[in-house]
Amino acid sequence: MNNKTLFALVAILLLALVGTNSYFTIYQYEKGLSKVFGKIARNADGTPKLYGPGIHLRIPFLESVIRLDGRIQTLDGAAERVGTIEKIDMMVDTFVKWRIKDFGAFYLRTQGRPERANILLEKIVNNALRAEFGKHSVEDAIYKQREKMMQDIQVMANKGAPELGIEIVDVRVKQANYPPDVNETIYKRMRAERLQAATKERSEGRKTATIIRAEAQKKVTVIGANAQLKVRQIKAQAEAKATKIYADSYGRNTEFYDFLRSMEAYRKSFHKGSDVMVMSPDDDFFRYFGKEK
Repeated sequence: MNNKTLFALVAILLLALVGTNSYFTIYQYEKGLSKVFGKIARNADGTPKLYGPGIHLRIPFLESVIRLDGRIQTLDGAAERVGTIEKIDMMVDTFVKWRIKDFGAFYLRTQGRPERANILLEKIVNNALRAEFGKHSVEDAIYKQREKMMQDIQVMANKGAPELGIEIVDVRVKQANYPPDVNETIYKRMRAERLQAATKERSEGRKTATIIRAEAQKKVTVIGANAQLKVRQIKAQAEAKATKIYADSYGRNTEFYDFLRSMEAYRKSFHKGSDVMVMSPDDDFFRYFGKEK
């Protein structure tokens, strides 16, 4: 191989190397951040020079392009222990949706690494989380104002996110539970409150039952007394009617009336075979005994 051939091969290799470093591709979900001599290239208005999706040319070896993901990212960190306005600790698990807004600031603060951005963003969100939960009660955090609290956390966290070149799209609370060391205390208090409520309900129930029984007994007594009075009235009316009948019968035939009365007395006196009476045979009680027909 002579020198001309070697020179041609080197020239071809250099041209190929320059050619391959003269163009690059940016995908639809990416932005290309331009760096010249290791510094971020900027437009005339001072904004970072960015490449959109497509194939682009660059100055080889002088300009480098950092590909940054422009899609919405997710931060799903560990649960954070926060305190409520009642000084009760809770373990709050959240996730955050964010995306790059200022690509230049994002690269300077994170070197273009989303995992680094998540670490920095988690601190900002946790600070907002503690501040917001500290203004609300447990009931607010669980169901009363949970939606509003998430919106307020997003607004508060977004105040610190621009320094990272980030925009927070959404903040959601997945879970808000008591820590294990607080659970037992809370459960004891809940049991005591439920026991107190149950005792009160039983007391009210016994009071109501006593009143109902007293009212029922009063009604029973009144009904019984009225029934007894009615019975006595009916018996008195019956006895008066019977007396009148007897008197009318006696007035019509005194002898027959005396006979009937004597027969009734005999029936009541001798209704058992073993009945014995010791009386004089001449007693008026036996005046109808032994008389001839």
